[in-house]
Amino acid sequence: MKRFFSYEFLGILIQLLVSVIMAPLLYPESFGLVAQVLVVTGFLAILPYSGFNYIIMRSKKTKRLAIVMSALMMRISLYTTILIIVIAYPISLFYSDDRLILLTLFMAVFNFIVINTIAPEAALSRDKKF
Repeated sequence: MKRFFSYEFLGILIQLLVSVIMAPLLYPESFGLVAQVLVVTGFLAILPYSGFNYIIMRSKKTKRLAIVMSALMMRISLYTTILIIVIAYPISLFYSDDRLILLTLFMAVFNFIVINTIAPEAALSRDKKF
């Protein structure tokens, strides 16, 4: 229960930090910046959510699979974060707005953190420690 609470708290804390950091960036005239970045980063963030958590939750080999899946999720999150960082500048060129670089980099870090909580949350849900 304690671990699940800490992951839930971490998720809430991350969302709060995202709101605090993004609020000054979003003036009324730049309302669509997040939408422009989410077109690309949202697509890349779908990959880790494509059933990995269900594999962990339905497996009988709990400990070993959780370790392997956590390592796999770490690699996937690292690769998607690097890819998002690499395409930050082309995104800003495509939309002709330099502010998108910082926003895209921030979303890359946010995706890295969120993706790494998928495996532990699934393992805790499987063990019914919520």
